[in-house]
Amino acid sequence: MHTVTWCENHGHPVIELDAAGEIALRDVDNLPVAPYWTDATRFTVIPEASVMAGWDFVMTAAGGALDYNPPSVESTGNLMGAYTFVPSVANRARSRIFHPWTKDVTVIDADALFLGAPPAYHYGHWIYDFLSRLRAWRQAGRAPLKIFTLAGLPQAHRQTLTMFGVQPEDLIEGEIGRVYRFRSLTVGVPLSHTLPVPATARFLYEALAVQKTPAAAGGGCFLERSQTARGRAIVNAEELAAVLSEFQIRTVRRPELSVFEQNALFSEAGIIITPFGTDLVTMFQVRPGTDIVALQFPDMENVYEGIADLIVRYCAILGMRLHIVECSLAVREGKLKYHGDMIVDCVALRGILGKIQARRQAEEARATAS
Repeated sequence: MHTVTWCENHGHPVIELDAAGEIALRDVDNLPVAPYWTDATRFTVIPEASVMAGWDFVMTAAGGALDYNPPSVESTGNLMGAYTFVPSVANRARSRIFHPWTKDVTVIDADALFLGAPPAYHYGHWIYDFLSRLRAWRQAGRAPLKIFTLAGLPQAHRQTLTMFGVQPEDLIEGEIGRVYRFRSLTVGVPLSHTLPVPATARFLYEALAVQKTPAAAGGGCFLERSQTARGRAIVNAEELAAVLSEFQIRTVRRPELSVFEQNALFSEAGIIITPFGTDLVTMFQVRPGTDIVALQFPDMENVYEGIADLIVRYCAILGMRLHIVECSLAVREGKLKYHGDMIVDCVALRGILGKIQARRQAEEARATAS
C-alpha cells in the first residue's frame, strides 16, 4: 500500500513541506526551461515501523509493506523504485516481486528519520534523492530525530552529512540484511529528481555550497570521469587537452578528492566542464553564476531520459550559467548505446570558452571603470 494512503487511513501524521503545483523557471542563458509539474513534498510518520537495511521501503507493525515506490514486475528482476542491495525475484504471472526478510529483529527505542542509501552508494543519487530527506530531520514543534542509514556508508557520504549538521551521535547505522524496528520512522515520499522542487534544491545548495557570493573570474576545472564502465570516456582526449590548456582549465577527478577538498577547489572555479552524469552534482558546490559546460550527446532523451531537463532545471533554480557542447557518440561493441564514449566537438567548446572569457573581461572592465 502507498505510505500516504496507509497513514491517512490509520490517522497517522502526513507532513507536507511543499504543495503540488506547476514550476515555472527562468530561461538559462539561451536555453529555454519549460514549465513542469511536481507532486507535493511529503513525509509520513509510521509508528513501530520496521525496515531491512538495504531496502528502501518500510513494514508496518502488522507486517504490511508500505511500498511508496511501486515495483515493476516488467523489470529485470530487481525491485524497481526501491534502491536494492540484495537479490529479488519477479514473478510476472502473479504480478509479484519476492524478496528475503529475516525473522530476527533489532528493536530500536527511538524515533528516527529513514535516510537509507542508494544502490552501490551511488553518489549522485545520494545527493539528489537521499540527502533531500534531511528536510524532515529538524522540524519546528517536533522532538529531535535520530537518522537511520547504513553502516557501510562511504567516507564522502559521511562528509556531506556533516555539512547538514549531522554528527556521528545522530546516526543509527544498520547492517545490510538485518531488520530494525523503531518507535517510529519518518519516511519521505520520493519524488523524481528530474522534476526538482525548488525548495529542495535550495536546501541542498545552502548546506553544500561553502561560498555563495557570485562567481569570481577564476580558473576552471574539467571533471574527468574516474570510472568509464558506463561510458563517457573522451575518445579525442589529446585534442580536448589542448583546448583545456589554452584556457588554463585544470583536469581533476572529483571522487579522488575529499568533499572538503572539492569545496575548496570548486568554490573558486569560475568554470566547470564535465560529461553529463554524477559529476554535475558539483553545481551544489560552486558559486552562483558559475559557468557549467555540460558535454552531452545530441539525442539525450533517447540516451538518458530526463537528464537534459534535469541539468537545465537545476541551473535555473541555483542561478548557474549553462552551456551545452554536443558530442558524437562512439558506441562500444557489445555495450548499450548509452554506455558509449564521447568525441568532443572541440571547435564548439573553444568557441564557448572564448565567449565566456570575453564576457568576463568585459565585466572586469566595467567593474574597474565604476
